[in-house]
Amino acid sequence: MANKDLSKLAASDLGFSIAPRLNAAGRLDNMSLGVELLLAQDMASARALALELDGLNQTRKEIEQGNEAGGVRNLPKSDRTSARFAFRYRLISA
Repeated sequence: MANKDLSKLAASDLGFSIAPRLNAAGRLDNMSLGVELLLAQDMASARALALELDGLNQTRKEIEQGNEAGGVRNLPKSDRTSARFAFRYRLISA
């Protein structure tokens, strides 16, 4: 899913790989999926929940890309490059 080597995990992996997947559930479906994953008692159920969360995160990314493309498309050409940069770094809201 996140394709991380468990022996080399760092704090940034939690913030940039794991947290977005947990957060996607709350944005698109039901945040209890993330809680269930964190409390899973066995690897099989944890893996199934992780796959579901990964799918939700991919959907979230597609929605954000669509929002970005739609918003940028409506700007004058001279403003498009800076708007893409700002959107990606959350300096403006979609």
